[in-house]
Amino acid sequence: MNADHLDTAGRAKTRHYQKLASELKKFSENVGETRNLFTKLEADLLSMRTLAGLHAAQFMAFTRMEDGVNESKNKPVNQKS
Repeated sequence: MNADHLDTAGRAKTRHYQKLASELKKFSENVGETRNLFTKLEADLLSMRTLAGLHAAQFMAFTRMEDGVNESKNKPVNQKS
C-alpha cells in the first residue's frame, strides 16, 4: 500500500464518521421531538377521557329525564304520583 491510498482511505473514513455524527445528531433531535409529541398526546388523551366522561354523564342525565317524562305520560289519570 502506498501513502496516497492510506491518505484516501483516511479521508473516506473521516467523511464516514462525519456523516455518522450528522445522522446521530438528526436521530437525537427526532427522538426529542417524539418525546415532546408523546407528552402532548398524553395531555390530549387525558382531555379526551374527561370529555368522554362528561358526555356519558350528560347522556345518562338526559336519558333519566326522558324516562321520567315518558313514565309520567303513561300513568293513568286516577293514579297519584
